[in-house]
Amino acid sequence: MLLRRLHRKARESRGAALVEAAFITPVFAVLIFGIIEFGLAFRDYLTVANASRDGARAASAFGDDQYADWNTIQVILQATKGFKPNEIRRLIIFDAGGVGGSVLKPSHPAHACLTATVGITNVCNVYDAADMRLPKGSFGCRPEQSLDRFWCPAALNGQDGREVRASGPPDYVGVYVQTRHDFVTGLFGPGLNLEDELVMRIEPQDL
Repeated sequence: MLLRRLHRKARESRGAALVEAAFITPVFAVLIFGIIEFGLAFRDYLTVANASRDGARAASAFGDDQYADWNTIQVILQATKGFKPNEIRRLIIFDAGGVGGSVLKPSHPAHACLTATVGITNVCNVYDAADMRLPKGSFGCRPEQSLDRFWCPAALNGQDGREVRASGPPDYVGVYVQTRHDFVTGLFGPGLNLEDELVMRIEPQDL
């Protein structure tokens, strides 16, 4: 009788453990996969943030150079070399107007660049993944190209430390980068867009 009771209690314990495991295992799996998924997403966001900062510094430094946009793109590609070629969805180099300018502000003229297929005259140049891999000869504000001619780098103003160009004060250039992060497991949806931007004043240029 004693052995029979012990055997019954052991079976009941195993049954309770199985029920508990059935409840706990899915929650534990979701927790682990969530940590992995959002850890990878955060890593990619940091890459995007660094790319926008490197790009803004490059755009500020290259200033009114004829190929400033192309040079800025090369810096951004270098900063995101861990991404697949089509993961960078959109790059916008825009006239911020001031240190507080942002394409994310609905009231800012560059906000329309978020959905534009090409640049907007005197406001921004818009690039997709394919544009960013075009050769240098495709840039330089060429009228037959729908690339950097909308907000031509040659029209930007810098300051030499003594005087501002007669055409106006130094410009503020903004760089916006948007990329796509696809989730690995699919438990939290297909993925999400990651974006970041930075605005800097054009550095002193030779007159």
